[in-house]
Amino acid sequence: MNEELLAAARDCLNLRLISLRESQLKLDAEFDPTIQAELALQTRIGLKSFEWVEKIAPDSTPTKGVRGLVDAGVRLVFPQSSAEDVSPKVAAEFTAVFLAEYECVPDKVVSDDGAKEFLQHNAVYHVWSYWREYVQSTFNRAALPVITLPMMVIKPSVRPAAEAIQQPASEASAQ
Repeated sequence: MNEELLAAARDCLNLRLISLRESQLKLDAEFDPTIQAELALQTRIGLKSFEWVEKIAPDSTPTKGVRGLVDAGVRLVFPQSSAEDVSPKVAAEFTAVFLAEYECVPDKVVSDDGAKEFLQHNAVYHVWSYWREYVQSTFNRAALPVITLPMMVIKPSVRPAAEAIQQPASEASAQ
């Protein structure tokens, strides 16, 4: 994670819109959701792509922004029957692509690398709550076991030891 790129992008970009672009639910032909079965949950989410956009504001001022497509998915899988099973049998798979759009603050600039870094961390985080609700309501409608995805946990960035803040030698020797 590049903190410098992220900070520059945070100063420039404001969330404008999150919307669903596509989704698909597939159930295995042999899977009956009305019969209790032991299933494991697998999840994924990540930035699929991004692009710069220009729009004309109501006052005829051009505005620049960036939009990212966030790809998300969950699967319910049957437990592996043996250690030799490389890929588990999928009972149900639900996927979706969300659009996260951000507006640039006028007179601020963000690089392509900064926008990508921002979207990889922030767009995924911003989409997560929409995705959680969508999974829960769709599973309910499909008579699947209703699950609540956990809250997204953000891992703190770890700086290499060389970048760690060091105490001046005069203060360290006084202790």
